[in-house]
Amino acid sequence: MGGYDGRRALVYHLAVCEKFRQQGIGKALMETLEELLREMGCLRSYLLITKDNPAIEFYQKHGWQVLDLFALGKDL
Repeated sequence: MGGYDGRRALVYHLAVCEKFRQQGIGKALMETLEELLREMGCLRSYLLITKDNPAIEFYQKHGWQVLDLFALGKDL
């Protein structure tokens, strides 16, 4: 799942059922999302992930970089 506000995109969630991982499905989903965003004129996308999520290696392998940003949240 991702969103685009006309300026920047945010990837909210990417998931592949565990029994289907390591088959290129996640890569294909992300490449498709990135291509659709480029077609809409998006130049930058952000991805939120917790520090302890093992998927961080997947994202870094596919060109995502850790940024020096603060994420703020609030329980409602």
